[in-house]
This record gives sequence, C-alpha cells and structure tokens, in this order.
Amino acid sequence: MNVNVLHCVYLTKAVLPLFLRRKERSAILNTSSVMSHYHCPGFILYSASKVFMTYFSLGLAYELSQSSRVDVLDYKPGYVETKLSGAKQGTFCITPEVAAKCSIDDLGQTVSTNAVLVHQLSGWVMKFLPSLNYFAQSNFYKEGVKKFDSEKKRN
Repeated sequence: MNVNVLHCVYLTKAVLPLFLRRKERSAILNTSSVMSHYHCPGFILYSASKVFMTYFSLGLAYELSQSSRVDVLDYKPGYVETKLSGAKQGTFCITPEVAAKCSIDDLGQTVSTNAVLVHQLSGWVMKFLPSLNYFAQSNFYKEGVKKFDSEKKRN
C-alpha cells in the first residue's frame, strides 16, 4: 500500500501548490491498473490500492477542473513488459515505451484511460465477464504460488 498509494498522495500534496501557482499547464499522471475493475485471489491488496488511485485521480481531476491549469490522468494499463510483471510483449502485453507514449497522448483529453485498445478490451472483460477473469486470474495466481514455493524450497 505504501508504494501504490501513499507516495502518490504525498507527492501530489508536495507538488500541487507549485503547479497551481504556475502560468503554464501542469500534469499529474497516476498509474492505476485494469485490476482496479476486479478483485481476484492473490491480488486483493493490489486491486484495492489501484481502486484508491482511480478514485483519488478522478476526485482530484474534478476538484481541479474548474479552477486550474492542472490536468490529471488516471492511467489503467493491462500487462506491460517489466521485470515485476514477468510478462513478455505480445497480444495483450505492451512495452513500457508504448505505455508511456499512449498515456501521455491521452493527457488533457480525458481523466481516465487504458491508453491502448487491447488494455481497453482487458478492462471490459474484467468488468463485464468476471467469471472468465476470475478463472484466468486464479489459475495465474496458482501458478505464481507454485513458482514461489519451488523457489523457496531451493533456497
């Protein structure tokens, strides 16, 4: 929760007064996740922290919309190829460069985005077909637990 929630709140609290005094436009881009649409075994705290980021971003965007030159964007990606995710670029997985470019392209155009079509589809599936998502994610979780347990036994 510290990584996914508190740092964004504290950083926003620190920079927002500076942004509000600027004559130029400023931006706050918070990263949520398509997992904010759904709770899943093994990912409850992660999903909860991403729901917080979505509501924090949307609330902040609303509060600032009438009186400032600060754009707020809630970016909800699906899989991005990183060491943490372990996912490799493919049909539903994009590179960090694509994620950054697409989210920045949406800045000032909307307050919440998945940025790329495949992640919009993933978000839709998670929202409207929860049983399919639950099955896929629970299998993903079970495989992750098996991998963790086997690595733990080796050490």
